[in-house]
Amino acid sequence: MKAYTYEGSDAIRECVGAAIFQFLENTDFEDISVNEICYEAHIGRTTFYRYFGTKNGKLNALQFWLVQNWHKYRDRYSAREPSMDKLFLSYLYHTKKQMLLLHRNGLTHLIDDIIIDVFDANRDENNLYLNYAGAGIWIGIVRAILLKEYADDANSIYHNVHDGVARIVAQNKRSKKDGSI
Repeated sequence: MKAYTYEGSDAIRECVGAAIFQFLENTDFEDISVNEICYEAHIGRTTFYRYFGTKNGKLNALQFWLVQNWHKYRDRYSAREPSMDKLFLSYLYHTKKQMLLLHRNGLTHLIDDIIIDVFDANRDENNLYLNYAGAGIWIGIVRAILLKEYADDANSIYHNVHDGVARIVAQNKRSKKDGSI
């Protein structure tokens, strides 16, 4: 049996995810067969099942693709954009086509998983609630972006959310000052 390197394993997983995204352009997720994926990814069924276990491994392949591509994007652009929020929003627009395909196939929960990965990866136990609250906000933002099918540009969304949070903070400060909290 051939021993696969970690890098080779990642390449195979990423290739399978990319193949599924290609099919999603014209086919419903449930109608994509393992045989079609294997043919498009140039792998055998045995390789698919070795990496993804079952037919439900299609979800795992898409999730791997999303996370892997996020990490590549982050590594490539984080020096240019130190704000994780702006960087992640930029990634959402970079992968707009894939995000919309997931949304149209009822697979938005996969995007939720990557949001949890992004905002939980370096979590500080002292800020656990805040980290998950931030992830929840991002889940809501992504839902709005998908429902509007990316009608708003990334800068507008960032500033709208940033200004909204600033208003909430200011209101809370006023409420505390007035003694209403």
